[in-house]
Amino acid sequence: MENETQQNIPLVQTTPEIPTPDPTPPPTNWSKVILFTTLGLFIIVGLIFAGIQIGKSQVLIQEAIVITPTAMLTQTTANPATSPTQIKNNTLTSIDDTWNLYSNNLLGFSIKIPKMSFEYGGVCINGKLDVAMVPVTTFDDSQGTYITYEYFNEYPINNVCKKTINDLNTIQQRANQWKNGNGNNLIVPSNWHVVIAKVENDNELEGFIKTNYGSGCKIGTKSLSPTGTYDVKILGDDLDLSETKCPINFVYALKYSPELHKAATWGVGQEVVFSSANYKQNYDSEMINSFKFTN
Repeated sequence: MENETQQNIPLVQTTPEIPTPDPTPPPTNWSKVILFTTLGLFIIVGLIFAGIQIGKSQVLIQEAIVITPTAMLTQTTANPATSPTQIKNNTLTSIDDTWNLYSNNLLGFSIKIPKMSFEYGGVCINGKLDVAMVPVTTFDDSQGTYITYEYFNEYPINNVCKKTINDLNTIQQRANQWKNGNGNNLIVPSNWHVVIAKVENDNELEGFIKTNYGSGCKIGTKSLSPTGTYDVKILGDDLDLSETKCPINFVYALKYSPELHKAATWGVGQEVVFSSANYKQNYDSEMINSFKFTN
């Protein structure tokens, strides 16, 4: 019995452990590695190049933004036509061998003036003043313009003449020295003082006449000149020269523009003021007739 029991116990067989073989790595595909590596390098280089170009473009744009306004500002600042300090008050334009055209851009008028004129005191010979051709010039003041000579000789002292170069202060002092009551002690170079004023109507025009010629003066007739301005006559008070309040005993010019609301006047004188050599041609009339308002 005991032997049978022992025979019925099944025997457990141990299955031998089969070793697991190490995995074998797949063979390397070197052509793909090289391809992807090369492609990656191209992409990296392309990105770097694109970044450099974008950076350059931004720098150029910034430079353009900075430079362009600077150039425009410099051009505007340097342009003399836009600078009020560059605008001239008057111009002198040559017409021909005899005439210049004087234009006063500030007061708005123009007039022909001779380049040279025959003037007493233009030369001093052996201690005596004599006539000679002298250049004509202009000097502007607050009221208008003096038309006169560039130079003149003073009355001789001990047979010696002194040449004086004319300027605004000199011509103002000489032209008005009679107001001091001392007479004409110093030589007065011939001159016209063209006075300009703003006038709105006939009442203001008559006030302009009274201011320049006397309280007894009135407006006379007006006649249209070829230059588009009116020549105005002045009426006196018919009193003797010793009593009159309108002491006009000389030739004068009075111009008026109702459209531009301007008037101009000057004393021409009792004799010829501007002329050719030896007084062969009187320039005064042509000068007066050439006057016109420009603005």
